Amino acid sequence: MSPGKAKNPPTIRQALARGHLRLVLFAVALAAFGLTLSGIFLLRGYEKVNINLAGQTIAYNAEPSLFDGDRGRASALVEAMQSVGSVQHASILDASGDELASWSRPYGVANGFFREFFNRVFWPESYRIPVRHGGERIGTVVMRGNAQGLVRYSISGLVIALCCLGITLIATRMLARELEEQIIMPLEHVAEVAAAVRNERAFSRRVSLSGIQEVDNFGQDFNALLEELEGWHNSMQVENKALAHQAEHDGLTGLGNRVRFERMLAGTTADAARRDSRFSILFIDLDHFKAINDDYGHPAGDHVLTEFGARLRASVRGQDQVFRLGGDEFAILLDPAQERLHPHQVAARIEAAMLPPVTLRNGERVVISPSIGTATYPQDGLDPEELMRKADAKMYQRKREQAGKQG
Repeated sequence: MSPGKAKNPPTIRQALARGHLRLVLFAVALAAFGLTLSGIFLLRGYEKVNINLAGQTIAYNAEPSLFDGDRGRASALVEAMQSVGSVQHASILDASGDELASWSRPYGVANGFFREFFNRVFWPESYRIPVRHGGERIGTVVMRGNAQGLVRYSISGLVIALCCLGITLIATRMLARELEEQIIMPLEHVAEVAAAVRNERAFSRRVSLSGIQEVDNFGQDFNALLEELEGWHNSMQVENKALAHQAEHDGLTGLGNRVRFERMLAGTTADAARRDSRFSILFIDLDHFKAINDDYGHPAGDHVLTEFGARLRASVRGQDQVFRLGGDEFAILLDPAQERLHPHQVAARIEAAMLPPVTLRNGERVVISPSIGTATYPQDGLDPEELMRKADAKMYQRKREQAGKQG
Protein backbone atom coordinates (compact mmCIF):
# COMPACT_ATOMS: atom_id res chain seq x y z
CA MET A 1 0.00 0.00 0.00
CA SER A 2 1.47 3.39 -1.03
CA PRO A 3 2.04 6.00 1.74
CA GLY A 4 -0.44 8.46 0.25
CA LYS A 5 -3.22 5.93 -0.27
CA ALA A 6 -6.02 5.80 2.31
CA LYS A 7 -6.67 2.60 4.17
CA ASN A 8 -9.43 0.53 2.64
CA PRO A 9 -12.62 0.39 4.75
CA PRO A 10 -13.74 -3.03 6.01
CA THR A 11 -15.91 -5.16 3.75
CA ILE A 12 -19.54 -5.89 4.49
CA ARG A 13 -18.62 -9.47 5.43
CA GLN A 14 -15.95 -8.23 7.85
CA ALA A 15 -18.22 -5.63 9.41
CA LEU A 16 -21.04 -8.11 9.97
CA ALA A 17 -18.64 -10.79 11.17
CA ARG A 18 -17.09 -8.45 13.74
CA GLY A 19 -20.16 -6.77 15.15
CA HIS A 20 -23.18 -8.99 14.71
CA LEU A 21 -22.33 -12.58 13.88
CA ARG A 22 -22.30 -13.85 17.46
CA LEU A 23 -25.42 -11.90 18.40
CA VAL A 24 -27.38 -13.18 15.40
CA LEU A 25 -26.32 -16.79 15.85
CA PHE A 26 -27.14 -16.63 19.54
CA ALA A 27 -30.60 -15.18 18.86
CA VAL A 28 -31.42 -17.77 16.20
CA ALA A 29 -30.07 -20.67 18.25
CA LEU A 30 -31.98 -19.51 21.32
CA ALA A 31 -35.22 -19.08 19.36
CA ALA A 32 -34.89 -22.45 17.60
CA PHE A 33 -33.89 -24.28 20.78
CA GLY A 34 -36.64 -22.62 22.81
CA LEU A 35 -39.34 -23.38 20.26
CA THR A 36 -38.21 -26.99 19.76
CA LEU A 37 -37.88 -27.63 23.49
CA SER A 38 -41.22 -26.03 24.31
CA GLY A 39 -42.82 -27.98 21.47
CA ILE A 40 -41.42 -31.24 22.85
CA PHE A 41 -42.72 -30.51 26.35
CA LEU A 42 -46.08 -29.39 24.99
CA LEU A 43 -46.50 -32.46 22.78
CA ARG A 44 -45.38 -34.71 25.62
CA GLY A 45 -47.97 -33.08 27.87
CA TYR A 46 -50.75 -33.72 25.34
CA GLU A 47 -49.59 -37.29 24.76
CA LYS A 48 -49.51 -37.87 28.52
CA VAL A 49 -53.14 -36.73 28.70
CA ASN A 50 -53.96 -39.05 25.76
CA ILE A 51 -52.27 -42.00 27.48
CA ASN A 52 -54.17 -41.39 30.73
CA LEU A 53 -57.49 -40.95 28.91
CA ALA A 54 -56.86 -44.11 26.90
CA GLY A 55 -55.98 -45.95 30.12
CA GLN A 56 -59.16 -44.71 31.81
CA THR A 57 -61.18 -45.90 28.81
CA ILE A 58 -59.63 -49.37 29.10
CA ALA A 59 -60.11 -49.35 32.89
CA TYR A 60 -63.79 -48.52 32.51
CA ASN A 61 -64.42 -51.26 29.94
CA ALA A 62 -62.10 -53.87 31.54
CA GLU A 63 -64.27 -54.44 34.61
CA PRO A 64 -66.37 -57.29 33.09
CA SER A 65 -63.24 -58.95 31.67
CA LEU A 66 -61.55 -58.96 35.08
CA PHE A 67 -64.64 -60.46 36.72
CA ASP A 68 -65.02 -63.19 34.08
CA GLY A 69 -61.32 -63.69 33.35
CA ASP A 70 -62.20 -63.09 29.69
CA ARG A 71 -58.76 -62.84 28.07
CA GLY A 72 -60.20 -62.47 24.58
CA ARG A 73 -62.23 -59.42 25.45
CA ALA A 74 -59.34 -57.97 27.47
CA SER A 75 -56.99 -58.51 24.50
CA ALA A 76 -59.42 -56.69 22.21
CA LEU A 77 -59.44 -53.71 24.60
CA VAL A 78 -55.66 -53.32 24.70
CA GLU A 79 -55.21 -54.06 20.99
CA ALA A 80 -57.57 -51.17 20.24
CA MET A 81 -54.78 -48.89 21.45
CA GLN A 82 -52.88 -49.41 18.18
CA SER A 83 -54.98 -46.54 16.78
CA VAL A 84 -53.64 -44.20 19.48
CA GLY A 85 -50.20 -43.24 18.21
CA SER A 86 -48.98 -42.00 21.59
CA VAL A 87 -49.32 -45.48 23.20
CA GLN A 88 -46.46 -47.98 22.97
CA HIS A 89 -47.68 -50.62 25.39
CA ALA A 90 -50.94 -51.43 27.19
CA SER A 91 -51.70 -54.31 29.54
CA ILE A 92 -54.40 -55.35 32.00
CA LEU A 93 -53.40 -56.92 35.32
CA ASP A 94 -55.75 -58.68 37.69
CA ALA A 95 -55.95 -57.96 41.44
CA SER A 96 -53.00 -60.27 42.16
CA GLY A 97 -50.80 -58.57 39.58
CA ASP A 98 -51.00 -61.35 36.99
CA GLU A 99 -51.24 -60.21 33.38
CA LEU A 100 -54.64 -60.83 31.80
CA ALA A 101 -53.84 -59.27 28.41
CA SER A 102 -51.17 -57.07 26.89
CA TRP A 103 -50.30 -55.35 23.64
CA SER A 104 -47.10 -53.62 22.49
CA ARG A 105 -46.42 -51.66 19.34
CA PRO A 106 -43.84 -53.69 17.35
CA TYR A 107 -40.37 -52.29 16.76
CA GLY A 108 -38.67 -52.42 13.37
CA VAL A 109 -35.66 -54.70 12.98
CA ALA A 110 -33.36 -51.88 11.87
CA ASN A 111 -34.28 -49.19 14.41
CA GLY A 112 -35.67 -51.23 17.29
CA PHE A 113 -32.79 -50.40 19.61
CA PHE A 114 -33.06 -46.66 19.00
CA ARG A 115 -36.83 -46.59 19.35
CA GLU A 116 -36.62 -48.46 22.65
CA PHE A 117 -33.89 -46.07 23.82
CA PHE A 118 -35.90 -42.94 23.03
CA ASN A 119 -39.04 -44.46 24.54
CA ARG A 120 -37.14 -44.89 27.80
CA VAL A 121 -35.75 -41.35 27.59
CA PHE A 122 -39.06 -39.62 26.89
CA TRP A 123 -41.31 -42.04 28.82
CA PRO A 124 -39.20 -43.45 31.67
CA GLU A 125 -42.23 -44.36 33.74
CA SER A 126 -45.32 -46.45 33.11
CA TYR A 127 -48.77 -45.15 33.99
CA ARG A 128 -50.91 -47.36 36.19
CA ILE A 129 -54.64 -46.78 36.25
CA PRO A 130 -56.62 -48.77 38.85
CA VAL A 131 -59.77 -50.65 37.89
CA ARG A 132 -62.27 -50.40 40.73
CA HIS A 133 -65.63 -51.94 41.46
CA GLY A 134 -67.62 -50.84 44.46
CA GLY A 135 -64.59 -49.04 45.86
CA GLU A 136 -62.36 -52.14 45.66
CA ARG A 137 -59.41 -52.40 43.34
CA ILE A 138 -59.94 -55.41 41.09
CA GLY A 139 -57.16 -54.81 38.61
CA THR A 140 -54.74 -52.36 37.04
CA VAL A 141 -54.23 -50.96 33.54
CA VAL A 142 -50.56 -50.33 32.72
CA MET A 143 -49.75 -47.87 29.90
CA ARG A 144 -46.43 -46.83 28.36
CA GLY A 145 -45.91 -43.97 25.93
CA ASN A 146 -44.52 -44.11 22.41
CA ALA A 147 -41.83 -41.51 21.67
CA GLN A 148 -41.95 -41.83 17.87
CA GLY A 149 -43.88 -38.57 17.39
CA LEU A 150 -41.62 -36.69 19.81
CA VAL A 151 -38.47 -38.02 18.11
CA ARG A 152 -39.84 -37.07 14.68
CA TYR A 153 -40.62 -33.58 15.89
CA SER A 154 -37.18 -33.26 17.57
CA ILE A 155 -35.38 -34.32 14.39
CA SER A 156 -37.40 -31.96 12.19
CA GLY A 157 -36.82 -29.14 14.67
CA LEU A 158 -33.07 -29.86 14.72
CA VAL A 159 -32.84 -29.97 10.92
CA ILE A 160 -34.79 -26.75 10.51
CA ALA A 161 -32.73 -25.12 13.27
CA LEU A 162 -29.48 -26.11 11.52
CA CYS A 163 -30.81 -24.81 8.21
CA CYS A 164 -31.83 -21.58 9.87
CA LEU A 165 -28.39 -21.22 11.43
CA GLY A 166 -26.73 -21.85 8.07
CA ILE A 167 -28.92 -19.33 6.28
CA THR A 168 -28.33 -16.79 9.01
CA LEU A 169 -24.57 -17.29 8.84
CA ILE A 170 -24.59 -16.64 5.09
CA ALA A 171 -26.89 -13.64 5.50
CA THR A 172 -24.78 -12.01 8.17
CA ARG A 173 -21.67 -12.28 5.98
CA MET A 174 -23.38 -10.81 2.94
CA LEU A 175 -25.44 -7.95 4.29
CA ALA A 176 -24.04 -4.45 4.74
CA ARG A 177 -23.73 -2.53 7.96
CA GLU A 178 -26.42 -0.08 6.85
CA LEU A 179 -28.81 -3.07 6.62
CA GLU A 180 -28.27 -3.98 10.26
CA GLU A 181 -31.77 -2.96 11.30
CA GLN A 182 -33.23 -5.08 8.52
CA ILE A 183 -31.36 -8.11 9.86
CA ILE A 184 -31.31 -7.75 13.62
CA MET A 185 -34.88 -6.58 14.04
CA PRO A 186 -36.45 -9.51 12.12
CA LEU A 187 -34.39 -11.95 14.18
CA GLU A 188 -35.50 -10.26 17.37
CA HIS A 189 -39.03 -10.65 16.04
CA VAL A 190 -38.37 -14.39 15.63
CA ALA A 191 -37.27 -14.59 19.26
CA GLU A 192 -40.39 -12.64 20.28
CA VAL A 193 -42.65 -15.02 18.33
CA ALA A 194 -40.87 -18.05 19.81
CA ALA A 195 -41.34 -16.63 23.31
CA ALA A 196 -45.05 -15.99 22.62
CA VAL A 197 -45.49 -19.56 21.39
CA ARG A 198 -43.63 -20.98 24.38
CA ASN A 199 -45.21 -18.81 27.10
CA GLU A 200 -48.66 -17.96 25.71
CA ARG A 201 -49.30 -20.91 23.35
CA ALA A 202 -49.83 -18.33 20.58
CA PHE A 203 -49.55 -20.85 17.74
CA SER A 204 -51.19 -18.50 15.24
CA ARG A 205 -48.28 -16.05 15.40
CA ARG A 206 -46.07 -15.83 12.31
CA VAL A 207 -42.78 -14.15 11.47
CA SER A 208 -43.21 -11.21 9.10
CA LEU A 209 -41.00 -10.87 6.01
CA SER A 210 -38.22 -8.26 5.93
CA GLY A 211 -37.54 -7.86 2.22
CA ILE A 212 -34.11 -9.54 2.38
CA GLN A 213 -34.08 -12.90 0.63
CA GLU A 214 -31.90 -14.80 3.08
CA VAL A 215 -33.76 -13.55 6.15
CA ASP A 216 -37.09 -14.18 4.41
CA ASN A 217 -36.01 -17.77 3.65
CA PHE A 218 -35.24 -18.23 7.32
CA GLY A 219 -38.57 -16.66 8.28
CA GLN A 220 -40.47 -18.94 5.90
CA ASP A 221 -38.74 -22.02 7.36
CA PHE A 222 -39.53 -20.78 10.84
CA ASN A 223 -43.17 -20.18 9.88
CA ALA A 224 -43.30 -23.68 8.39
CA LEU A 225 -42.16 -25.09 11.74
CA LEU A 226 -44.81 -23.01 13.50
CA GLU A 227 -47.49 -24.28 11.09
CA GLU A 228 -46.43 -27.88 11.74
CA LEU A 229 -46.53 -27.34 15.50
CA GLU A 230 -49.93 -25.65 15.22
CA GLY A 231 -51.24 -28.59 13.20
CA TRP A 232 -49.99 -31.08 15.80
CA HIS A 233 -51.47 -28.92 18.56
CA ASN A 234 -54.88 -28.87 16.86
CA SER A 235 -54.83 -32.60 16.15
CA MET A 236 -53.87 -33.30 19.77
CA GLN A 237 -56.79 -31.19 20.96
CA VAL A 238 -59.19 -33.08 18.69
CA GLU A 239 -57.82 -36.42 19.89
CA ASN A 240 -58.02 -35.27 23.52
CA LYS A 241 -61.66 -34.30 23.08
CA ALA A 242 -62.45 -37.65 21.44
CA LEU A 243 -60.70 -39.60 24.20
CA ALA A 244 -62.33 -37.45 26.90
CA HIS A 245 -65.73 -38.21 25.34
CA GLN A 246 -64.95 -41.95 25.27
CA ALA A 247 -63.79 -41.86 28.90
CA GLU A 248 -67.17 -40.45 30.06
CA HIS A 249 -69.64 -42.10 27.67
CA ASP A 250 -70.93 -45.61 27.20
CA GLY A 251 -69.79 -47.10 23.91
CA LEU A 252 -73.00 -49.10 23.29
CA THR A 253 -75.77 -46.60 24.05
CA GLY A 254 -73.90 -43.32 23.72
CA LEU A 255 -75.17 -42.25 27.15
CA GLY A 256 -72.95 -40.91 29.91
CA ASN A 257 -71.21 -43.61 31.95
CA ARG A 258 -70.75 -44.06 35.70
CA VAL A 259 -67.72 -41.75 35.79
CA ARG A 260 -69.71 -38.92 34.22
CA PHE A 261 -72.74 -39.61 36.42
CA GLU A 262 -70.75 -39.45 39.66
CA ARG A 263 -68.97 -36.27 38.55
CA MET A 264 -72.20 -34.50 37.54
CA LEU A 265 -74.03 -35.71 40.67
CA ALA A 266 -71.27 -34.29 42.90
CA GLY A 267 -71.42 -30.95 41.10
CA THR A 268 -75.23 -30.79 41.21
CA THR A 269 -75.24 -31.64 44.94
CA ALA A 270 -72.72 -28.90 45.72
CA ASP A 271 -74.68 -26.39 43.63
CA ALA A 272 -77.97 -27.35 45.30
CA ALA A 273 -76.36 -26.89 48.74
CA ARG A 274 -75.24 -23.36 47.79
CA ARG A 275 -78.62 -22.38 46.33
CA ASP A 276 -80.75 -24.23 48.88
CA SER A 277 -82.60 -25.99 46.04
CA ARG A 278 -83.74 -29.54 45.40
CA PHE A 279 -83.22 -32.14 42.69
CA SER A 280 -83.91 -35.83 42.14
CA ILE A 281 -82.16 -38.89 40.75
CA LEU A 282 -83.63 -42.15 39.45
CA PHE A 283 -81.93 -45.56 39.43
CA ILE A 284 -83.38 -47.92 36.81
CA ASP A 285 -82.77 -51.64 36.32
CA LEU A 286 -84.00 -53.69 33.37
CA ASP A 287 -86.00 -56.67 34.64
CA HIS A 288 -85.17 -60.17 33.39
CA PHE A 289 -82.34 -58.95 31.20
CA LYS A 290 -80.27 -62.06 31.87
CA ALA A 291 -83.07 -64.19 30.45
CA ILE A 292 -83.00 -62.14 27.24
CA ASN A 293 -79.25 -62.70 26.90
CA ASP A 294 -79.63 -66.42 27.64
CA ASP A 295 -82.58 -66.96 25.29
CA TYR A 296 -81.60 -64.73 22.35
CA GLY A 297 -77.86 -64.10 22.70
CA HIS A 298 -75.71 -61.11 23.58
CA PRO A 299 -76.31 -59.23 20.29
CA ALA A 300 -80.01 -59.26 21.07
CA GLY A 301 -79.24 -58.11 24.62
CA ASP A 302 -77.19 -55.22 23.25
CA HIS A 303 -80.06 -54.28 20.96
CA VAL A 304 -82.46 -54.28 23.93
CA LEU A 305 -80.08 -52.11 25.99
CA THR A 306 -79.77 -49.64 23.12
CA GLU A 307 -83.54 -49.45 22.69
CA PHE A 308 -84.01 -49.18 26.47
CA GLY A 309 -81.55 -46.26 26.64
CA ALA A 310 -83.25 -44.51 23.70
CA ARG A 311 -86.67 -44.81 25.33
CA LEU A 312 -85.27 -43.45 28.60
CA ARG A 313 -83.82 -40.47 26.74
CA ALA A 314 -87.16 -39.85 25.02
CA SER A 315 -89.08 -40.09 28.33
CA VAL A 316 -87.35 -37.13 30.02
CA ARG A 317 -86.83 -33.48 29.21
CA GLY A 318 -83.97 -32.21 27.12
CA GLN A 319 -82.20 -30.74 30.17
CA ASP A 320 -82.28 -34.03 32.11
CA GLN A 321 -79.24 -36.33 31.96
CA VAL A 322 -79.46 -40.08 31.26
CA PHE A 323 -76.60 -42.46 32.09
CA ARG A 324 -75.77 -46.13 31.73
CA LEU A 325 -73.97 -47.18 34.91
CA GLY A 326 -73.05 -50.63 33.62
CA GLY A 327 -74.78 -53.86 32.61
CA ASP A 328 -78.53 -53.24 32.65
CA GLU A 329 -78.37 -50.45 35.25
CA PHE A 330 -79.22 -46.88 34.24
CA ALA A 331 -79.60 -43.57 36.07
CA ILE A 332 -81.29 -40.23 35.42
CA LEU A 333 -80.31 -36.88 36.92
CA LEU A 334 -83.27 -34.51 36.74
CA ASP A 335 -82.28 -30.94 35.96
CA PRO A 336 -82.75 -28.88 39.17
CA ALA A 337 -83.52 -25.71 37.19
CA GLN A 338 -86.51 -27.48 35.62
CA GLU A 339 -87.65 -29.34 38.76
CA ARG A 340 -91.41 -29.24 38.26
CA LEU A 341 -92.33 -32.90 37.86
CA HIS A 342 -92.27 -35.21 40.87
CA PRO A 343 -89.79 -38.06 40.28
CA HIS A 344 -92.64 -40.57 40.57
CA GLN A 345 -94.34 -38.86 37.62
CA VAL A 346 -91.14 -39.29 35.62
CA ALA A 347 -91.00 -42.94 36.68
CA ALA A 348 -94.58 -43.43 35.47
CA ARG A 349 -93.68 -41.91 32.08
CA ILE A 350 -90.73 -44.27 31.81
CA GLU A 351 -92.83 -47.32 32.64
CA ALA A 352 -95.38 -46.25 30.02
CA ALA A 353 -92.63 -45.81 27.42
CA MET A 354 -91.46 -49.40 28.01
CA LEU A 355 -94.86 -51.01 27.38
CA PRO A 356 -94.47 -51.53 23.59
CA PRO A 357 -92.46 -54.74 22.92
CA VAL A 358 -88.96 -54.47 21.47
CA THR A 359 -88.58 -56.07 18.04
CA LEU A 360 -85.31 -58.00 17.75
CA ARG A 361 -83.33 -58.23 14.53
CA ASN A 362 -84.63 -61.77 13.96
CA GLY A 363 -88.22 -60.47 14.06
CA GLU A 364 -89.07 -61.79 17.53
CA ARG A 365 -90.58 -59.41 20.06
CA VAL A 366 -89.74 -59.17 23.75
CA VAL A 367 -91.41 -57.21 26.52
CA ILE A 368 -89.16 -55.12 28.75
CA SER A 369 -89.99 -53.61 32.10
CA PRO A 370 -87.98 -51.43 34.47
CA SER A 371 -87.56 -51.34 38.23
CA ILE A 372 -87.15 -47.71 39.31
CA GLY A 373 -85.89 -46.20 42.56
CA THR A 374 -85.85 -42.47 43.29
CA ALA A 375 -84.05 -40.19 45.72
CA THR A 376 -84.46 -36.44 46.24
CA TYR A 377 -82.04 -33.91 47.71
CA PRO A 378 -82.16 -32.96 50.55
CA GLN A 379 -84.99 -35.16 51.83
CA ASP A 380 -83.23 -38.47 51.09
CA GLY A 381 -79.62 -37.39 51.64
CA LEU A 382 -77.20 -34.51 51.74
CA ASP A 383 -74.33 -36.10 49.82
CA PRO A 384 -74.05 -38.05 46.54
CA GLU A 385 -73.24 -41.36 48.23
CA GLU A 386 -76.34 -41.26 50.43
CA LEU A 387 -78.57 -40.30 47.50
CA MET A 388 -77.22 -43.18 45.42
CA ARG A 389 -77.71 -45.64 48.30
CA LYS A 390 -81.31 -44.53 48.80
CA ALA A 391 -82.17 -44.69 45.10
CA ASP A 392 -80.45 -48.08 44.74
CA ALA A 393 -82.28 -49.49 47.78
CA LYS A 394 -85.65 -48.28 46.49
CA MET A 395 -84.92 -49.75 43.07
CA TYR A 396 -84.22 -53.21 44.49
CA GLN A 397 -87.22 -52.95 46.78
CA ARG A 398 -89.34 -52.25 43.70
CA LYS A 399 -87.75 -55.21 41.92
CA ARG A 400 -88.62 -57.53 44.84
CA GLU A 401 -92.20 -56.23 44.89
CA GLN A 402 -92.61 -56.91 41.18
CA ALA A 403 -91.09 -60.37 41.56
CA GLY A 404 -93.56 -61.09 44.39
CA LYS A 405 -96.49 -60.03 42.25
CA GLN A 406 -95.37 -62.23 39.37
CA GLY A 407 -94.83 -65.14 41.76
